[in-house]
Parts: sequence; structure tokens; C-alpha cells
Amino acid sequence: MGGRSTVNRPIDPTWLISISVVVISLYMNPGLADPFNSPKLWALMILGTWIFGYVLVTLKFQRFFSLKEIKIPMVLILLFVFSMFLSTFSTENMYTAFFGEQQRRLGFIFYFFMAIFMVASALFFTINSIYKLYNSALFLSILLVVYGLMQHTGNDFISWENPYNSIILTLGNPNFASALMSILALFIFSYSFAVKATYKLVLLGWVVIILVLINLSNSLQGLIVFGIGSSLVILVYLHTKSKKLAILFLSVFAVIFSLTVLAMLQIGPLTEYIYKTSVSARGYYWRSGIEMLKLNPLTGVGLDSYGEYFRLVREKGYPLTYGFQLSTDNAHNVPIQIFATGGIFTGFTYLMLTLFILIRGIVALRLVNPGKKFLVLGVIAAWIGFQTQSFISIDNVGLTIWGWVLGGAIIGLSKKPDNNNQKGTDSKESFYKNNVVLLQQKIVSSVLALITFICCSVLYQGEKLLYEILGYAGTNPPTTGFITSMEKFERTYLVEPAYRFRAAGIWYQIGDVEKSKVEIEKLLNQNSDSFDYLNAAAQIYTSKSDWKKVIEVRQKIASIDPWNAVNLLLLAQANENNSNLQSAIESYNKVLEFASDVPEGKQAKLELERLSK
Repeated sequence: MGGRSTVNRPIDPTWLISISVVVISLYMNPGLADPFNSPKLWALMILGTWIFGYVLVTLKFQRFFSLKEIKIPMVLILLFVFSMFLSTFSTENMYTAFFGEQQRRLGFIFYFFMAIFMVASALFFTINSIYKLYNSALFLSILLVVYGLMQHTGNDFISWENPYNSIILTLGNPNFASALMSILALFIFSYSFAVKATYKLVLLGWVVIILVLINLSNSLQGLIVFGIGSSLVILVYLHTKSKKLAILFLSVFAVIFSLTVLAMLQIGPLTEYIYKTSVSARGYYWRSGIEMLKLNPLTGVGLDSYGEYFRLVREKGYPLTYGFQLSTDNAHNVPIQIFATGGIFTGFTYLMLTLFILIRGIVALRLVNPGKKFLVLGVIAAWIGFQTQSFISIDNVGLTIWGWVLGGAIIGLSKKPDNNNQKGTDSKESFYKNNVVLLQQKIVSSVLALITFICCSVLYQGEKLLYEILGYAGTNPPTTGFITSMEKFERTYLVEPAYRFRAAGIWYQIGDVEKSKVEIEKLLNQNSDSFDYLNAAAQIYTSKSDWKKVIEVRQKIASIDPWNAVNLLLLAQANENNSNLQSAIESYNKVLEFASDVPEGKQAKLELERLSK
């Protein structure tokens, strides 16, 4: 009856951020078409909007906080978001620009909420609250190690259709899994230098267990990330003991790092241990990203639209090496991906923000009390680990959230000690206990979260229905359940265009070519340069012997995928069937110009010999 009002019991935003990164990394739903990335994006959106309420109200009542030292990152983040927003509206495929490519979800929404988490982390984290992030990292690592061992031993409670190593954790890919585990291991490794001897041994033992699991994933990426981040921690530790030891360690590290880089280029004694064919492929991806930036330097080719343009700009060596039908939807290098799809202003602000965080990390190490140096160092080392991963891989919702929160935390930790003293703490406590402030925060957060939840519910419907439809694939004649699910699917809003394409493919598989044709042509009206849509249309027109249409579509494909010998062969065959022998000869000759030594070139040569008889 006379209890304290619940209004005076606020949720500490640093706890909310620390819990959120765990939830986002863990959340998955095997009953969806995309069981990993889509649910994580929704969790990011809903939790992000609630935290956004804290940010907005905090900025309104900024007299309780010193914001002077975060003005520069705030400006950079705003410029980054604004330039991405402009890029979003300059692209043809608006859905992809906003929500991201299927199985990726790296559109505007993704980066907008990453920016919110970074701002919130910069505002709220101090040296006294960073323990919460450490606790979250330790808790998450325990869950992931247990689940990873279950996957490795064949005891996963979910039967994944997984073409990779069995250790995919809750991220869907062993590379992402090993990178996240390495970041968590770096946290724990650095933390071990800040605790007593007994606890230190326990933490170091746990790091070894994590590293064993990373090794079992057969993903070298995680070991490289941990190696670079842990070297920084060891270097600082040795520097506190002996400058000579630190210099010696740095020299050894420089030699090993140089040999590793050379091995990636197939040079030196470590080549057989380090080099993978995927390294050469990344060279093609990176150069293609640079070409995309040249196509549209101001706004890029469209957020997360790398895959739409890769075939146009890829070097001919790529299809000759990896096959004419193989493509990719990401540059496998985050800065290049952002430059290519967001333009020069977006890429430049991203690099400036990254550089600023690095500088603030150095400042934080200089300002912190020596007894807490390794707490700050752990955040910096884990962030550097994330940046290492982002240079050779792809953003991922469950992984990248840690990078952006760590970046914001570094900014927060680099604020002058006066901002973290007792007086400042009292001001913040009074701020959080102010009924008017708390009420405003809850109202703002609730309204934003409700709107976001409704949006996510609609997105969920599309994912769920496609999963149901895929379950009916191969059933012919179509069942009542299939027809019902298809009808619901077609009436659902905010459905991923690629999902509608997959549904159209199912119509084709069960023999309803006309229905498939209608759906494919609708998609082509929305995106006339999509290779997948055009290729499907060509197959449909071929099945109907509409050679004029086949030629028209195959010529369009040739304009956006000039080094596709398979398409040129099919174009030549269509011209033959339409009695355009000269055009067929021209297509065969184009194949011989760049692919004479591969099977497609040999086939073209045989066809020309046949036609010349």
C-alpha cells in the first residue's frame, strides 16, 4: 500500500545495452525462411528503439551530462546516417536499400540502429559501468561454447541444412561464429590481467576452451582476430614490466604479421598454413567494389546492392576461375562495401568515425587509473579484433552489434575523469530518478517500440509464410495448404522481393509456368536489371519457345553480365532457333574471345564448326 513507486525504479541503460547485445547475438528462429539474420535484425530494431528513447530524453536534458567530448562523434554519426539515407533514396531497389539483401540484412535500418547503439554506449558507459559489458561477454561465451560443443558432437537440437562446418552457433556461418568467439575471448583475456591470481587462471583456462572451439570450427579468421587483439594486450602488459621486453615482443609480432600477410599472397613459408583460395576471390570482390564506387561516386550503387552490380563490373578472370554462374552479394570488406554501396561521403565518414574511435582509445588508456587499465584495454582490443574481422569479411547483425557498442564504449571511456567522478555520478542518479524524465523516456520508448514491433510483425509474416511454402515445394499437384499459404503470401506487405522470386520459382517447379511468368514479370517491372529475374524469365520464355523474347532477355543479361559465357551460348542457341544464324555466330565468337580454354569455349568452337559445314 505504501510501497515505493515503480516510476522511481529505472532500468540502467548500460544494463539494457549489455543485455541487448547478448539477445541480438543469440536470437534465432528456425521456423523462418532466414532463421538467423532476419530475427536478429528485428531484435536490433525493437531493442534499439527502446534505447533510442533514453538517448532522445538524455539529449533533451543534457544539463545532467557533459556532451562536449562526444560532439565530434555525434556529428560524424549523423553525417554517416544522413549520407546513407540519401543513398537509400537514390537506388532502384528500395526494399533492399532499407532492409538489406536476403540472408544479410545490411540496409539502412541495420546501420541506423547500429548508430543508435553506438551513441547510447558513448553517452552512458563509464569505467564504473563497463563491468556490465564484461559480464555479458562472459555469459554469452558460456552459452555459445556449450552450444558449439553440441553442434560439433552432432547433438544440436536443431537440424540445420548446413553446407559448412557444423559449428555455426547462432550466426549461421563458421566464419562469423569464430569471429564472435574471438572477440569475446579477447574481452575475457584482457579481463584476466585485472583480477586476482586464482580468478586469473580460471579466465585464462576459459579462453583456451574458446580457442579450442574456434579451432574446431576450421575458420582461421577467428584465430587471426584473437592473435592480433591479444598481441596488443600482451604488448601493454610487457611494457608495464620492461620496455625492452615490449620492444622484443613487438619485433616478433611484426615478423609473424608480415609472414602472415605474405602467406595470404602465396609467398613465404606460412603459405600452406594460411593461404586459402577464398583469399584470391576476395581480391576480385574488393576490386569490383572499387569499380562500383567509380560507377556512382556520390551515392554508390545502393545500400546492400553489391550483388546487383557485381556481374557488371567483375573481371573476366573471376568467372573463368570460379565458374560463370557463381556470384557474390558482398565485397567481403566492410569499408569497401560501404564505399561501393553508399558512396564516397558515406565511406569517408565511416573511416573518420573509425579513426576517431581509435584515437579516443589511446586517450582512454592515458586517462584511466593504472589499476583499471586492462578493463579499458579489453574494450579496445576487442574492438580492434572486430575491425580486423571487418577488413576481410562481412558485417553480420549478431557480430557487428558488438563492434558498434564497443566503439561507443571507447568514446564513453575516453571522457575526462571529471565526467566520471562522484559528482557526475550523483547527477546521473538524480537524472534517472527524476519522475518527469523517466515518464518521458518510457512514453517515447514505448511509442517507438510499438511502431517498430508492428513493422517487425509484418516482416515476420512474410518470412513465416515463405518457410511454409518452401515446405510444400515438390508436391504436385499442389495441396490446399500450399494454395492457402501462397494466397496469404501474395497479400502480405513488406515481403522481400527475393522471396517473391523464390515463390515464383515454386510455381514453375510444379508446372504452372503461366503463373510463374506473371510473377517474374511483376518483379522485372520493379527491377529490370536483376540477373536472377532476367535469367528466370529467359527460362520461362524458352519453355514456351518464344525465341524473340528469349533473345531480348539474353541480350539484356549480356549487357549486365558481359563475361558470362553460358548466357552467350544460350543466346546463340536462341538465335539459331529463331533463324538468326549470323547473330548466333557472333555470340559464339564472343565466347571464344575470352573463354576459349574452358568447356564453354570448346563448345562454342564445336558449334561454329557445325555451322560452317
